[in-house]
Amino acid sequence: MHDVSLRSGLQTPAWRNAVAAACLAVAVLLAPACVWAGQLQPLHVLQFTLSSDTATPTLERRFHLIVMVRVTQHITSLRNLILPNFSGLEILGDEQRLIARPDGTLYREVITVVSHQTGSIHIDPAYLDAFDTQNGKPMRFLSNALTLQIGGGALMPVRLGGMARTLRRAALLLLTLTFWGVVALVCIVVALRLAVERSRSRGNQVVAAAPAPVAPSPAPLTPAQSVGQALSILRAQPDRLGALRARALLWEALGVDAGATLSDVLRSSRVVDSRLRRALFSLERASFTHDGDLTVAVSAALADLECAYV
Repeated sequence: MHDVSLRSGLQTPAWRNAVAAACLAVAVLLAPACVWAGQLQPLHVLQFTLSSDTATPTLERRFHLIVMVRVTQHITSLRNLILPNFSGLEILGDEQRLIARPDGTLYREVITVVSHQTGSIHIDPAYLDAFDTQNGKPMRFLSNALTLQIGGGALMPVRLGGMARTLRRAALLLLTLTFWGVVALVCIVVALRLAVERSRSRGNQVVAAAPAPVAPSPAPLTPAQSVGQALSILRAQPDRLGALRARALLWEALGVDAGATLSDVLRSSRVVDSRLRRALFSLERASFTHDGDLTVAVSAALADLECAYV
């Protein structure tokens, strides 16, 4: 009777629902780990080190930190490598290289740094998240930690370096502001003294200086005069630049802006002569035609200007 009751219990809907709920809970708990493992790079790490290219780094002199990872796979990139926090060091740049070897790949990263304080600096290990192909599990590989002794100059604890650097910068800024404040005060005093002396010298003068004569502004050119000048310009310089200069002269004489188009000029009330219109068309062609047509266009513009000038 006991065995029968067990078999009937497995067949009840309530038992099946409980089993389904338990399976769903396990799947939800394992899903993030499975997704995380699927995003990891499959690697077998043989070497993972963090080192310095000098055993005696010196204050204010750059040196290099070197991260090396050797794996058995042939890869074109190394993902999920996280460098430690280089507290107390200023990073000036880094260089990454992947070197193919018969037994796999060597990743080498060189980080250029400089220390602005003396004393001991501790650097935590770098780490690499990967799917270990040897044991078939996601793993976090750690490099070694590194402790540096920065020498040179007066000893200064690293934890006080930032505050000391800030105080030095504040003192330098204060000295700079004080210097330029003194310079500005001297300039103001000199300017006031010169102004007082000039006012005294003007008060002692008996005869006031006569105002300088103002030269009369030249009379504007008539269209006929502007055509004659444009013709002279194009005769002296029968090329594209001469055509552009003659065109600009006529534009100005007709009272239009330099950026106006030929259509704007032709709509001007001053362009009433058909010969002047033809000369304007010829100058437009000579100014903007292609090189093969330039000689013919300049000759036509000269002929039309001579006709308009008569």
